[in-house]
Amino acid sequence: MTKKEFLEQLEEALAGEVPNSIVYDNKQYYSKYIDAELWKGRTEEEIFEELGNPRLLAKTIIDMQGGGFFSGPQNTAYENYRTVENGQEEDEGMERPFYRNSRFAGMFAGIIGVLFIFLAVRLISGITAFAIRYAWPVLLIFLIWMIGKHYLKK
Repeated sequence: MTKKEFLEQLEEALAGEVPNSIVYDNKQYYSKYIDAELWKGRTEEEIFEELGNPRLLAKTIIDMQGGGFFSGPQNTAYENYRTVENGQEEDEGMERPFYRNSRFAGMFAGIIGVLFIFLAVRLISGITAFAIRYAWPVLLIFLIWMIGKHYLKK
């Protein structure tokens, strides 16, 4: 079995049983897991022997989801497992901050960014309005004084 075949069988078995996001997440996870294990020097045969039948794996994932589409808890068996770039496992208790709330975090960051830009523009326009309103009389007096000084010297 190849990595592509494994992932296709996993996707087929999960399709229609769990939300598409769970199918995608599991495909991504097992793809990265296989790559990390290959990087460690293991063969595909060893990896797939360890993982077992992708349909049985899919059944486990479906059972973890509560047995049907959008039913039960939305946690998967691998939620607390991460693979770092060099292929080593991190502590199982570590959370994956980018996993569940990445859309909301991005949306929140976008809203904060827009508010920041709005406040910056508002501050600059306020300073400009203040300068126009109160600084022009001072500049006018300064200009008259400079012109008078220039002509009185002659």
